[in-house]
Amino acid sequence: MYGVVLNVRMEENCDIVPLNFKIMLPDGSKRANSIDLRLYEEEQWLEISLCEFKMSPQNVGEVAFSIYEHSEHWKGGILIGGVSFKPQPEYSCPQQAPGKEMEDQEMESRNRLEKPKTQKRPPPNCLAILSRAYPLVEPSSIVEQLSSTGVLLDRKTKKYMVDVGSNKNMFMMLARGLEITSGSDPKHWSWKPDKLNRAVEIIKLKDICWLDVSGKFQTVDLSPETEYEIVLRIKIGTKIRGFYLPVNYIIRLPNGIRREDTIDFRTYMKGSWHNIMLHKFKMTPENVGQLQFRLYEHSEHWKSGLVLAGISFKPATS
Repeated sequence: MYGVVLNVRMEENCDIVPLNFKIMLPDGSKRANSIDLRLYEEEQWLEISLCEFKMSPQNVGEVAFSIYEHSEHWKGGILIGGVSFKPQPEYSCPQQAPGKEMEDQEMESRNRLEKPKTQKRPPPNCLAILSRAYPLVEPSSIVEQLSSTGVLLDRKTKKYMVDVGSNKNMFMMLARGLEITSGSDPKHWSWKPDKLNRAVEIIKLKDICWLDVSGKFQTVDLSPETEYEIVLRIKIGTKIRGFYLPVNYIIRLPNGIRREDTIDFRTYMKGSWHNIMLHKFKMTPENVGQLQFRLYEHSEHWKSGLVLAGISFKPATS
């Protein structure tokens, strides 16, 4: 068996839509499909398998292939190294789906590692929270979905999960649920699907001077008497620039406590996702209400190279 493999690389912030391809084998058979390069990691060479065929006497001859996309969208930022014909292993090995590379998705990976032998009953307010699910969840899959991929709420602005180890609620305020200055201006920001869940969008900083991101979260959905971590989920791009000063953040708890600090993105590894813990608090009766947070840097420096997924509220690890 041989595989027809596309060697390709996407530059950071490349502008691309799904591409079509056709392959015609000497035996007359045709293969046609599409590739969504947005699901793959940027700034590294990739080998994308297009199809497989057996080298039989009927397949002696010319293999013809084409890759095309003829819509009105302008495209850029793609490097094509070529097309390879590579022998394939004789054994069967399930391939990892595009975009499932091992990014540090703590909320989901922790659950996969700690999945118990018997599933617990969901937290008491689970059904009330799920009434806001978008789309609605099948009752038979509620427990499994909450402990793995999570459920989208409030028009895909939040993600709801249950921590398997503690059986406590945890949430992520997704980028679409945040107030982002100039977030709808394509000159400054660009939206793209999350590689692990295409129903969710992340936002990439292209170029901005006035960086300001804020949000509000109703803590009534959190599990009572539980210590929570507020975690910023962000990727530091390989071409990050302009962050010569630390970025400020403010957190206001319902009980009146105000937390202020800074983050120096220059100290984090480039090209990687990071979960940055901003603050811890206990979910007491005094903390039922609206929690506010803000991330900002207003200097004259033009900044670029961040990718924002959202803000998480997860039970603190011991």
